[in-house]
Amino acid sequence: MLARKYLPEDAQQESESEDSENAMKFDKNIRVKQRDLNGVFKMSRIVQSSSKMMQLLNQGILNSTLVKQGKLIPQWSQVFCLKEALAPLFDIFKSQIKKKSLDFQVKKKLSGDQGIIKIIERKGLLLDVDLYQQIVYHIFANAIKFTTNGGKIAINMSVIRCVNLVSSPSNDCKVTLLTEIEDNGVGMTKT
Repeated sequence: MLARKYLPEDAQQESESEDSENAMKFDKNIRVKQRDLNGVFKMSRIVQSSSKMMQLLNQGILNSTLVKQGKLIPQWSQVFCLKEALAPLFDIFKSQIKKKSLDFQVKKKLSGDQGIIKIIERKGLLLDVDLYQQIVYHIFANAIKFTTNGGKIAINMSVIRCVNLVSSPSNDCKVTLLTEIEDNGVGMTKT
């Protein structure tokens, strides 16, 4: 700025005009690059969702073969938040939920036996996350497919049974986890 004070008035105005043009070009370039980045991030999410969907489908085919042969071995993981275990599925279906303007809700808290829920919150729940995701994926996909535009889908998870294992030195228990996917779609006919 100091150097400008000594320029003739015409040159100073010309310089300010150039600065203004450069600032506008710079601002335009930033907006273009921001749009490009947003597109890249969106494309990245699509690729990740597609990849997860293919993984679930391939794993489902493999698992059905293993079940038929009696060789399916669960891959247990310690899970503290079931909603987080299902989050990748919600990402897969996000665009379909938005496109159909569905009212989608996941009950925030696990319901059922409060004593068991406290144990799960403290110790976690052993769950084959991939297998759980595969099962929920297929049911959730049908719920979205058969729910009309503007419809409602709700997911609720609850503990419905606990049996103490006498032989377990750590006094662990078996828990039955009930995952309900409720929708107001056409449903299935009763036979």
